[in-house]
Amino acid sequence: MVRRILKALYKESSGLHQAAFLLGLSAFASQLLALLRDRLLAHNFGAGTDLDIYYIAFRVPDLLYVSIASFVSVTVLIPFIIGRLNEDKSDISNFLNSVLTVFSGLMIIVSGLLFFLMPILIKLIAPGFSLIEQEMLINLSRILLLSPLLLGLSNLAGSVNQAFNRFFIYTLSPIFYNFGIIFGILFLLPFYGLPGLAWGVVLGALLHLIVQLPSIYNIGLWPRIHLNPDWSLIKQVALVSFPRTIALSAHQIVVLVLLALGSFLVTGSVAIFNLALNLQSVPLVIIGVSYSVAAFPTLSKFLQT
Repeated sequence: MVRRILKALYKESSGLHQAAFLLGLSAFASQLLALLRDRLLAHNFGAGTDLDIYYIAFRVPDLLYVSIASFVSVTVLIPFIIGRLNEDKSDISNFLNSVLTVFSGLMIIVSGLLFFLMPILIKLIAPGFSLIEQEMLINLSRILLLSPLLLGLSNLAGSVNQAFNRFFIYTLSPIFYNFGIIFGILFLLPFYGLPGLAWGVVLGALLHLIVQLPSIYNIGLWPRIHLNPDWSLIKQVALVSFPRTIALSAHQIVVLVLLALGSFLVTGSVAIFNLALNLQSVPLVIIGVSYSVAAFPTLSKFLQT
């Protein structure tokens, strides 16, 4: 029984449409859980101050994620991995080890700096909040700084799984991410308040990573910290990821400005804005993202030929 489950998890998708179907089905399930998550949040808080604080607490971690974690985005790493598929696995391992080392080190350093600078940043991000609200926002934002590191590592694992057409295991990540948040709402929030909700997000990010690790081990490409990373490879990855980083960071900065203005509006304005933003993304994730993710490894292979 266990072998059958593992075989299903590690099975490679045979074609674009099969991969897109798996991704679409997973996205549909993930979005249903996301709607349940938002419904539970609305039920527990309504459009009020607590939910405003919760959503704004994501802003600094999200900006960190799109700026540094884009370095390990699947759209960046997959072409590099696929370009080495016909070579010795040690070449792919060297690449992954170098990326893991630089990404982890950079993320830990920047996260540490942001942890101490958070009181200053929150005054800029939520100037309309009271001092008590800003204090809670600082605590939540500091907890959520763990999620970009975990999600970035999961992206690194997801790049390997997609390069080897293991889409099924990859599709489980967003589902487990939402499971973690829902667990936080149901079981951590009643005991720990808003910090418990933030820890639920961190749990979801951890599950997002953990579910992909057995497949990486099965492939035989378990990345490790390398004390002497190949900086020439890092430079290539950085140059490719730079335009994407600029575009995503610009979007996050626009959202930051909007939410900073929203902090001066009536209570619940930030919550309503984010709930509406989540709702409008449902068809895009289910249809558009599914086919683009499924097609990208194939397109990358054509590029190498």
